[in-house]
Amino acid sequence: MTKDRKHGPTGSDAPTADLKSERDEFLKKFSGGAKLTEEFLREFEQLRSRLQLLEAENAGLRAKVEADEAIRELLAKIDRLESEKRELLSRFHRAEAKSSEFTARVQEVESEFANLANLFVASNQLHGSLSPPAIWTQPRERSSDRPPSSR
Repeated sequence: MTKDRKHGPTGSDAPTADLKSERDEFLKKFSGGAKLTEEFLREFEQLRSRLQLLEAENAGLRAKVEADEAIRELLAKIDRLESEKRELLSRFHRAEAKSSEFTARVQEVESEFANLANLFVASNQLHGSLSPPAIWTQPRERSSDRPPSSR
């Protein structure tokens, strides 16, 4: 048999038992490696799809965070504008109160001017009636207005 191995195959090309067992062991290891490679590829594809899902979710969350930040900025701006509105309303009410006070004061001054004008007219009439010719004519008018029995 050793002669046969040295000189090559003899009548049949059938492999020997050692070679068959080596071949079977190699095929077993190779098929195990192939199964392991297929398993790695499946796991790789699963991880790749999981990564894509996570990246999409991350992009969505980033957009939401940006939207939340924009909302927070808008809410802060609304607060500032409402505060400014309150201040403007307060200033408006103060100005309105001052205007009402001013209007009341103007009416008071106009009333005083009217009283002064009436007083001026009355004093002129009184002064005019106290002139000497008017004084002399008034008692005569009064005496002529009296009934004759009292004279």
